[in-house]
Amino acid sequence: MPQVATNTRILIVDDNPAIHEDYRKILALDTEDEALDELSALVFGDEASSTDVPTFELISAHQGQEAYELVKRSQLENTPFAMAFVDMRMPPGWDGLQTIEHLWQVDPRLQVVICTAFSDYSWSEIIERIPYRDRLLILKKPFDNVEVCQLAIALTQKWDLERHAESKIDSIVETAVDGILTMTTEGVIESSNQAASFLFGFSRDELVGKSFATLLTEPAIATWQACVGKTLTKKSEEAVPAIDVNGVHKSGKEVPMLVSLSQFDASDGKRWTAILRDLTEYKQLQDKLNQARKLESVGQLAAGVAHEINTPMQFIHQNIEFVRHCTEKIERVFEAFERNLDLTGPSKTWDERWGEMISIKDREQFSMVRTELPQAIEETLEGVRRVVEVVQAMSRFTNPGQESCAPLDINKAIESATTVTRNTLKKIAKVHLHLDPKLPELVCVPHEIHQVLLNLIVNASDAIQQKYGEHDEPQGRLTLRTIQEPDHAVIVVEDDGVGIPLDIRERVYDPFFTTKEVGRGTGQGLSVVYNTVVHKHGGSIDFDSTPGVGTRFTIRLPWDTPCETLSKSAEEDLLPAEPYS
Repeated sequence: MPQVATNTRILIVDDNPAIHEDYRKILALDTEDEALDELSALVFGDEASSTDVPTFELISAHQGQEAYELVKRSQLENTPFAMAFVDMRMPPGWDGLQTIEHLWQVDPRLQVVICTAFSDYSWSEIIERIPYRDRLLILKKPFDNVEVCQLAIALTQKWDLERHAESKIDSIVETAVDGILTMTTEGVIESSNQAASFLFGFSRDELVGKSFATLLTEPAIATWQACVGKTLTKKSEEAVPAIDVNGVHKSGKEVPMLVSLSQFDASDGKRWTAILRDLTEYKQLQDKLNQARKLESVGQLAAGVAHEINTPMQFIHQNIEFVRHCTEKIERVFEAFERNLDLTGPSKTWDERWGEMISIKDREQFSMVRTELPQAIEETLEGVRRVVEVVQAMSRFTNPGQESCAPLDINKAIESATTVTRNTLKKIAKVHLHLDPKLPELVCVPHEIHQVLLNLIVNASDAIQQKYGEHDEPQGRLTLRTIQEPDHAVIVVEDDGVGIPLDIRERVYDPFFTTKEVGRGTGQGLSVVYNTVVHKHGGSIDFDSTPGVGTRFTIRLPWDTPCETLSKSAEEDLLPAEPYS
C-alpha cells in the first residue's frame, strides 16, 4: 500500500469547466473501478488496485481572483491546500503566473503545477518572477491521466514531508537552550523562541518588531554597529563572527551574551538568524577564575613574600623589646632624679644626692640608651615601611576591585612587581631597572598590567634558574626597561636564561601549554599576557630568544586606547598559559 498524504486538498484553477470535470474523473474516483484499477496499476505497479489511489478533496476556482480568496479563507480556517493545478490562460482575469504570485503571497508552502498548451512565458521569465522554484512544476496540455495522478500523489506527500520537517525544526528551535531570533537585514526582530523571550524578559509578541540594537547596552550598540552593521546593511554574504555583547533585560539588568549570526534566503529577501548564548554564569565563573589566576601567581611567591615580611618583623619585634627595656631604664633614672631633687625628702647633702643620681644613671647605661634608642626607633620605622611596601605591592596584584580602566604609573608598577618577587630572585638573578623617569601614565586596566609584569618576571626567573640553579650569590641577570615612543609605552623584560627552544616557539602563547614538570605549571602565564596586551589593550608583544643565551620580551601598549574599549574584557576568549620554561 503506497503512503498517502494526510492533506489531500487540491485547488483546481481553470476557466474551462470541462477541465474541472477531467480532474475529478482522474483524482476524485469519479469513474469506473476497472478504469481506476488500470490507472492505479500504471501509477503504483501491476499489483495495485483502485483502493490504492488516494482520495483527493478537489476545490474548483474558475478565475485567479476566486482562487486567491479560497486560499485566503483556507489559511484563516487552518485548512490549507496542499497543491494547486493552475491554468496559464484564464481571460479576462489574472493569468496563471499572476495567480501563482498572489497565491504564494498568502500561502508560500503551496505546491503548484502550471498547466498550459502555449508558450506564454519563457522558462527564464517564469523563474525570474517566481521565488519558490522548488514548489513549481509545468504540465503541458493535453496531459496524461497518469501524469496528473502522479503529480497529485507526489506533491501532496511533498507538502506533508515539508510540514513534518518544519515541525521538527520548530521543536528543535523551541526547546533550544540558546535564544534564537530571526530578523531583517536592518536588525528588526521577526520571530523569537522561548529561550530568547526568557533571556530578555519580554514576551514574543513584545520582541517582534523591536530593533535588536534596542536590547543592547550603549557600549554594546557601538560594538554591534561596528562589527555587524556594515554587513547587515550591505547584505554581505560573508560570515559574521560571533560577538560578545551585553544585552538589557526588561527589568534593566544587564545580560552578557555571545551573539552568532547566519544568513538565509526568505521569499522577500535575505534574513538573519541570531543565536544568543547567555554568558551570565560563564562570566561569574570567569571572574572567579581570573582572581584565582592572580592568586595562583602570587601563591607561587608565597614563601618569598612571607620571608620579605618576616625579616623586618623580626627586627621590629627585637627593637620594640629593646625600646621597652630602654623605657624601663629611663623610668628608673627619672625616679632617681625626682627623688633626689625633692628637697622635702630625707635630709641629704647635695653631694650625696648628686652621687646617687650619677650612680643610677651609670648603672642603667643611660648614655647608651640616649645613643641607641633613636637608632632602634628609626630601624623599626624602616621595617614598618618595608612591610607596608610588600603588602601594598601584593594588594596591587590581588585586589579584585581594580576592574575599570585608570591611569597607571608603569615604572611604579614594575617596582612593585620586583618587590613582590625580590625574595624569589635574590638567589637567582640580579635585577637591573632602567626606567624612563619621564614616562607618562598609561590609561589601562591596572590590575591586568600588574599581572602581565608578574607573569613575565616569574617566567624569566624560572628560565634563569634552569640555567644557573640557586646560589648564595645570584648568577643570572634580569633587566626591565621602559621606553617612551610617540604612540606606545614600551616595556622590555630581558633575561639571560635558557631561552626558548625553536620547536615550541609557535606554541608559547597557547593555553595550558607548558614544558614544566607536573605540579610546577598549569600552562597559564604567557597566554594571559598575550590576551591582556593584544586583545584587551590593543597592543603587541614580541620576543627574541636564543637557546642557552636568553630571551627578550617587548611589549608595546598604545597611549590612546579609549576606556570604553578597555571596559570590555577579552580574557574570556582564552585561558591564561604558563611560562615557557
